[in-house]
Amino acid sequence: MVKRLAVILRAHEVTVWWDYGLEAGESFRAQITEELSKARVVAPLWCSESVQSRWVMMEAEFGKDRLVPARFQSVPPPKEFAEIQAADLVGWNGSIDDPRVKAFVRKICERVGKQPDAPVDMIEALRDLRELPAIPDATRALAQTVSVQQEHLLSDLRRTWESFQSRDDLAVVERFFEHVARAAPGTGLEFEVKQHLEISRSKTVDLPGQAEPPRETKKQNERAREKKPKGRLGIGAAPSKQEAVRQELPRGRVIGVASGKGGVGTTWLATTLACAFARSGRRTLLVDADLGSANVDVILGIAPETDLAAVIAGWVELEDAIAKVNGGAGSTTGFDVLPGRSGSGALAGLPAEEVSRLAASISALAIPYDVVVVDLPTGIGDDALRMARACDECIVVSTDEPPSMTDAFAFLKVLEGYAPSVRPWLLANMADTPVAGRRTIDALLRASKTFLKRVPLIAGVVLRDLNVRAAVRAQRTIFSFDETTQAAKDVQAIANKLTAEM
Repeated sequence: MVKRLAVILRAHEVTVWWDYGLEAGESFRAQITEELSKARVVAPLWCSESVQSRWVMMEAEFGKDRLVPARFQSVPPPKEFAEIQAADLVGWNGSIDDPRVKAFVRKICERVGKQPDAPVDMIEALRDLRELPAIPDATRALAQTVSVQQEHLLSDLRRTWESFQSRDDLAVVERFFEHVARAAPGTGLEFEVKQHLEISRSKTVDLPGQAEPPRETKKQNERAREKKPKGRLGIGAAPSKQEAVRQELPRGRVIGVASGKGGVGTTWLATTLACAFARSGRRTLLVDADLGSANVDVILGIAPETDLAAVIAGWVELEDAIAKVNGGAGSTTGFDVLPGRSGSGALAGLPAEEVSRLAASISALAIPYDVVVVDLPTGIGDDALRMARACDECIVVSTDEPPSMTDAFAFLKVLEGYAPSVRPWLLANMADTPVAGRRTIDALLRASKTFLKRVPLIAGVVLRDLNVRAAVRAQRTIFSFDETTQAAKDVQAIANKLTAEM
């Protein structure tokens, strides 16, 4: 019946897209996002399956200001959309002459600027079309049963993992992971068990009596490194006893800055937040963890002597790769930077175990700082999630564009399953007005509350400011360029809010 309705709308010269139009091999989320952003009308068709579908609900939420819904079965619409009148098409047999369908088609035509009356020859052709066969009830019942069984299985696996008593037994965990990968692929539980395995595999035992190399001078340290067994991270094949004690000391808060897609300004925000924290008197470290696409050094206009790529290669220790900006951490407006390297194959192709070790090492670096700001990799790939898991807080950045909002929600969803202990914040960037920015945040809050049963905290709104582009071109922070600009004030307010919450 959905296809029949699509044919009728096309006869009225209305362009129709629905998920059966997906091309083989395409990313369904990417194409749905693209089509949703272009649509002038979003028409959810409520039935017993669609009212329970998280994806249908999320798409309807993002297109809420353009909804023209209809009911195909006698089920109430989701409570989030109960106030939006839905056309009653229950029992429709596919007839073009049904007055309810005529009214529904007329409303859509008015929204998209098309004539509500189709050509007579098209109407006659539609009358001759035979009704499509319905899905057999047995098939529908079987699909619902399988879906319920999968949800119950995932719940049982989750409870088993949470009460697991043999997490130190690598062989047992590997067998459990194989079972999860088969039964619940692509879930947050699979990511969590996989992360545990990677960290466990990367651990080794220190040799008795193994001494740390002398650190009196940099040259002595370099000579010591040549004799010391070393992993690719350049911090030794395993944590030393001194490092183990160091990791137990109090440390500063680690704040990740993330997004579901590129182009929303995460690197600029991470850099500007670090500067804002420093201006507030906080000892701050900025980490460029966008593996393979790092450009914090470009935005700041600095040329560091070394970077994360050198650490990965084992040439320097992690702490020796830190550069200073405006006098470094502890100065009036200065902070420290751990730079990455743009286009580095060593970083982009880093094995999963070493990404996990890198994340743990960055967390340990937070000890002498009040705040560590981490510019995370873009998207919801494994590298981004492993780095995000090392953070205490994660600011998820979005603009008001539907693709950005959809991908921001996707990041929140995966973060909830993969790293539930990380506290999420929402930030709307490049907003035209404060109201528009808050509208973006509210849409994501509603989606999170409905589907994730968790409400992120609100970091704030950064308004669109032409001075930002000018400052980036000049390779200066917005504060050194002009601290009176609106963007500078917005980011400083967000930094102050985060400081108060820490």
